[in-house]
Amino acid sequence: MKRFEDKTFSNEKITNIQSQLAISIKTTSFKEFINKKYPPLINLLSPWLQQAGLNMVVAEAGAGKTYFCLNVAFALASGAQFLEYKAHKPVKVLYIDGEMKASVLQSRMLSIMKHYPNFIPENLEIITPENMPFSVVPKICQPNTQAWIDKLIQEHQFDVVFFDNLSTLSTIDENIGHEWNIIQDWFIRIRSYGCAIVLVHHTGNATDRQRGSKKREDILDTVILLKKGHSSTNEIPLHFNVSYPTKHRNFYGTDAMGFDAFMLKDGSWMMKDSEASIMDLVILYSGTYKMTQQDIAKALNISQPTVCRIIQKAKEAGRL
Repeated sequence: MKRFEDKTFSNEKITNIQSQLAISIKTTSFKEFINKKYPPLINLLSPWLQQAGLNMVVAEAGAGKTYFCLNVAFALASGAQFLEYKAHKPVKVLYIDGEMKASVLQSRMLSIMKHYPNFIPENLEIITPENMPFSVVPKICQPNTQAWIDKLIQEHQFDVVFFDNLSTLSTIDENIGHEWNIIQDWFIRIRSYGCAIVLVHHTGNATDRQRGSKKREDILDTVILLKKGHSSTNEIPLHFNVSYPTKHRNFYGTDAMGFDAFMLKDGSWMMKDSEASIMDLVILYSGTYKMTQQDIAKALNISQPTVCRIIQKAKEAGRL
């Protein structure tokens, strides 16, 4: 039996359903609710991405949001691992990009694909404006676009859809909470198909939170924040800190601890817990570059006593 049923919604159908709901809302008894069999929570990519989960990846411009999400997409389509995230089996993925030039996206995907030997090309499909009629960017706040994507999800039985990103794929005012409702209601509808969502969004002037209204986080299971790291060299072209600052609904403890991720020049990745990665940089600046503690503190945006403490730990460990 197929997991997806025909639940495509036209504007007229939505209006009819809303009218019916207004007169047919009923309660469920506690006993009936407890005894009803709901689908179990199934991990697609441990620990944060579950079947039918609603998730957001947030970062400032240039921090590496798309690199992060493309690697997650390839890991899902391959049944592979990216950083500390492990896919339990290959699943079908739709990646909708509204920003990047197609040739750049293609180049990134070809580079990333080399690191996923078990990648199944049929498991990943892409929508990008340059492949749309008249290069139109689909707007997910419009009911006709929602109905079109509903149909795609059901016809292809996608398990995960990436929307990269909210700013380019919608015309809502990000600061007005109620304008989000039309997308929020649709995301909940997609969840009913058993399909997970990863929404990509930008931070604002404060780089530790999403831009605009926080109402978007209400229905989310996980919010992943990427913050630009301190290393950006020829050897390490991309470095960001990964954390779960506001939402990690279905995982806790060590699974919800942040870490630093480094993309090496060959496209491979390494990761360390945040304190360990800062120690490596302090050792590099102090031991190799002979920088003062004051200059190291300024470069890493940490206090001078913290630098002093890390240097002492490094000496005790024989690393300086």
